[in-house]
Amino acid sequence: MVRKNGVKSNPDRPEDWNDRGVALDQSGRYEEAIECFNRAIELNPCHPGAWNNRGVALDHQGRYEEALECCDRAIELNPSHPGAWINRGVALDHQGRNEEATECYDKALEMDPQNAITWTNKGLALDHLGEYEEAVECFNKAIEIDQRDIYTWTNKGLALSKWGRYKESLKCFDKAIKLNPKYSEAWHTKGVVLNQIEKYKEAVECFDKAIKLNPRHAWARANKGLALYHLDRYEKALKCFDEAIALNPKIELGLLSTL
Repeated sequence: MVRKNGVKSNPDRPEDWNDRGVALDQSGRYEEAIECFNRAIELNPCHPGAWNNRGVALDHQGRYEEALECCDRAIELNPSHPGAWINRGVALDHQGRNEEATECYDKALEMDPQNAITWTNKGLALDHLGEYEEAVECFNKAIEIDQRDIYTWTNKGLALSKWGRYKESLKCFDKAIKLNPKYSEAWHTKGVVLNQIEKYKEAVECFDKAIKLNPRHAWARANKGLALYHLDRYEKALKCFDEAIALNPKIELGLLSTL
């Protein structure tokens, strides 16, 4: 026997390997996590949780097809496992298979309609499909359940901006910032929308906030450069573009302010 958090654990218990894998995955140690899930599955091939969690770790590594296979196995073992349906949807989203992803989220919501994360994920899939009104409805559902989720407020703001409802969009970013002033992405996306409505000075202030919070935010530097360009501050704009490219050589400057 070994001790884990002061509690005896058995190296032959699949649940202990599964729990250890979850902790490693949450720490970003994905390869080690997968090894733990493999051991749990070796001890109990019919452990839906271990299959599902293995899929999550694989998804974190960008191994989406393998992740899907794991989620499918978890669902085969337990069709009423909402987490497996959610994670299957996430893996599909990451491959651009957004319609299939929404079907997975709908399955999960049938089992657990009060899961805010599922509503947010469905909203993101719909947003990627260009169905902004339906996406906003999903984000609203998520917010009804959890009003303090800055991620949902930010994504609702993005969907509203793509729908052309800029004032409402900015209010969403302001709400996210009020909940967590250190959330760099809310500052960045607010700046993007301000660029779109030609409020460039205010946009620069937002990008500066985002960069201060996350100095490696390449898109914030690039979009700041765009705002400065429109303010006729060309040298400073070029400096921002150069900094963005240095941080991310693959950044596509042609996509500026269209995020």
